[in-house]
Amino acid sequence: MKCGTELVSIYETSAMFDRYKDKGYVFLLAADQSPSGGKQIENAYWFDFFNRKTAFLNGPEKHARNNDYPVVYIDIQRIKRGYYEVTLSLMVEKPNSLADGKITELYKDKLIEVISQKPECWLWSHKRWKRSPAS
Repeated sequence: MKCGTELVSIYETSAMFDRYKDKGYVFLLAADQSPSGGKQIENAYWFDFFNRKTAFLNGPEKHARNNDYPVVYIDIQRIKRGYYEVTLSLMVEKPNSLADGKITELYKDKLIEVISQKPECWLWSHKRWKRSPAS
């Protein structure tokens, strides 16, 4: 842990939210991963993402709803070697006011917007589309 930052496994996320529930903390979730299978794929939200049905993890939305935390999108863009620009965008102030899946859909829409602006900065070789929706 450095400067109060603590990295935890996806399997420890719920416990971490519970541990710090009544304290003033910021939780940053890396939402760039695709569901690996099992329960993750069963609980995934499926959306059209660049014209393909794509699974999105439900964890960020689940934790926002369970704790009634606002959702902020953090965009990090490389300006030049060693220089980055960080932009924070409030996506949802009151997560429980939206329909189930809407927070993840808003995230997906924001991600498409960011990728479309600079597609050369996105890792197109990752396995985002390795899964298909259940028939």
